[in-house]
Amino acid sequence: MRRSAKIALGAAVAAAALWVGAALIVPRVVDADAFRGRVEERLGRVLGREVRLGTLRLSLWTGISVRAGSLSIAGTPSLDAEQVRVGLAVWPLLRGEAQPRWLAIQGADVRRGGATVLREASLRCRIGREDGGGSRLRGRFEAVVVPMRDAPRGEIDFDARAEGDRVTVESFTARVGPHVFEAKASVEGVRSGALRAEMEGSARVAGLTVTGIRAKGRVERAGVRIEEGGFRLHGGTGTMTGLVRVQEPGVPFRIESIVGGVDVESLSKEILMAAGGALEGTGSATLAVEGRADAPSIAKALEGQASVEIRDGALKSVGLLRQVASTLEKAGGRGIGKDETPFETMAASFALKEGLARTDDLRVRSADLDLDGQGAIDLAGPLRLDVRTAFSPESSAMLVARTPQLKIRVGEDGRLTIPMKLRGTIESPRVEIDVDKLLEEGLRDQLREKKQGLLKRLLGR
Repeated sequence: MRRSAKIALGAAVAAAALWVGAALIVPRVVDADAFRGRVEERLGRVLGREVRLGTLRLSLWTGISVRAGSLSIAGTPSLDAEQVRVGLAVWPLLRGEAQPRWLAIQGADVRRGGATVLREASLRCRIGREDGGGSRLRGRFEAVVVPMRDAPRGEIDFDARAEGDRVTVESFTARVGPHVFEAKASVEGVRSGALRAEMEGSARVAGLTVTGIRAKGRVERAGVRIEEGGFRLHGGTGTMTGLVRVQEPGVPFRIESIVGGVDVESLSKEILMAAGGALEGTGSATLAVEGRADAPSIAKALEGQASVEIRDGALKSVGLLRQVASTLEKAGGRGIGKDETPFETMAASFALKEGLARTDDLRVRSADLDLDGQGAIDLAGPLRLDVRTAFSPESSAMLVARTPQLKIRVGEDGRLTIPMKLRGTIESPRVEIDVDKLLEEGLRDQLREKKQGLLKRLLGR
């Protein structure tokens, strides 16, 4: 081995030995706890909260860092951790200044209003200095989300800037189970605790993708209140207000929303996860609902009121109105095929509870027939609707000409009506003639005719 190489190797071994020696000796000589007040003050400025650390111990194994047996961050929400490590910048430390460069927290619980909302939390965050005295924070936060069903573990990746009373979130991605939320935001009132926020982003919740989310709101004791919000949903736009009680079990929420211009076929494909949508058309809706974010199916947990209208659409499901279509085709009817039923308007108002949407005013208007009905739609798919089908006067005349016996079902308005049942599922509905109702109405008509005949004989008319 050449002399220069031996010298270099010897220098490296000596440096390593010195570092190991320093790592073993310095922490015993230097009182790291003397810096505790400065570290608390600096972290307090970064986080905008009162910070309390346990006894500090110096470590040189991973650069210059201090370890604390505990960490407490006051405010709402509050945090208590079992262990924390803070990496310090070298040159400021030589001048007697404690400047955190990274932060690692383990075994933390986050509480709000006395209730634990996150447990077994961990944080790894790099802390940089910004021009003007602010701080840059990049890292990942992981925790068990206690209020949600089965307490899933969630994670957040973030990149944020903190300056004074304001935090600007450059990027924020949260994942909890199948739910994903991505956003940018700004938060005011960090130090005072009166948090107000503005954000924009996108979300995928319970299989539904919502983009162009914009919201303004505040954090209060009751939860996160959305005072003004907007979003895009499958080609449509909507507005919303609401309250999410993030600290309560189940993460209950209340939302009021109006949305219009939705591509119903695209939406039904996503919700039903089918190759083809069950419906076509342009939809609008109003919602005033409550629910729980942790429910296996948010749709089943919803309670409240909703109204829906779809214009210029079509029922595409195979088999729907097959009997009606076949009859119309034989009579020369137009606009209805076996596998598709065009309509001008489909609308209904619903009462939502326990996974069922109940309606008393379902109505479908098309060129050849109208439907009016009532019943329930299971939001998981099954249908149980009773409807009355009324053919247009033109279609009715053609049907009666082909089948004269149908004349008894034609009203004064010239429309043939037939009671039917809608069964099956949303994705694949099935229509049935309501024979029981036909017989009931037929008997009622016969009884009415007999009563009228008896009355005429009694009155001599």
